[in-house]
Amino acid sequence: MQEDTSLRINDDLSIPLSELRFQFSRSSGPGGQHVNRSATRVELVFDAAHCPDSTLWLCSFTTTMRDQERLLRIAARFEEFYGPIPWKSHGEPLDILILTILSQNTNDTNRDRAYESLNEKFPSYEAIVKADVKKLAEAIKVGGLHRQKARRIQKILRAIKAKHGSYSLDHLKKLSREEALKDLLKHEGVGKKTAGIVLTFSLNKPYFPVDTHIHRITRRLRLVKNRQDPHDVMNRLVPDHLKYQLHLHLIRHGRETCKARKPLCDGCVIRDLCPVPEKGLARDD
Repeated sequence: MQEDTSLRINDDLSIPLSELRFQFSRSSGPGGQHVNRSATRVELVFDAAHCPDSTLWLCSFTTTMRDQERLLRIAARFEEFYGPIPWKSHGEPLDILILTILSQNTNDTNRDRAYESLNEKFPSYEAIVKADVKKLAEAIKVGGLHRQKARRIQKILRAIKAKHGSYSLDHLKKLSREEALKDLLKHEGVGKKTAGIVLTFSLNKPYFPVDTHIHRITRRLRLVKNRQDPHDVMNRLVPDHLKYQLHLHLIRHGRETCKARKPLCDGCVIRDLCPVPEKGLARDD
């Protein structure tokens, strides 16, 4: 077998290994202590004269590496400021799915009130499926979009029962994260955020969910650009072991500091890692 002497980037570009060298460095905290194992910086260096078509790829690669390095510093800063958050299960996957559907386009308080009312009036999933859709909608009215959510919840429950013989998503536990994500996305009204919450908070299959707060902050940090899918970007940048904790830290930061109308930049713990204090908010913020 012939030895592979090049790094294959895509169908059109391969870079000779002889023209590559890797440089590794570690991001350090106060006193020279390493922040964490994931904060390793990798630099890829090569002679562009030997691979002239690589310029665009290198630009993209370098940008991604710089974004991830900055994100890891942000995550470490949040952990020091807000404290570590070990993973814990927030409930059974179907319960979390229904709760997350109720959370769409509303706040946590109204979501919880809608979920409590739903359980009081319809104490089982069978009761929800058999309920008159108007009565079901009335029970969750406080959560907003109640008619749409009522129809979707009944449709999802019927589909799950028909396919799996019971009101349960336990089959997801045996699937890979990618397979479980694909399975959840088949249901009407279940997008990447809703599916990601089920995967991350119930099944411990880390998939970074992007809510309103996180989307706002990552746009301000210039991690997510215009017309980019925030879920694709953040799931590429955030290591699995940080997805749960960083999701919760970013939401808290969005509520307390990086507010929608007027971010409190002067007291921001990541002020030096964010372009907003210097350049201001983007026009479309």
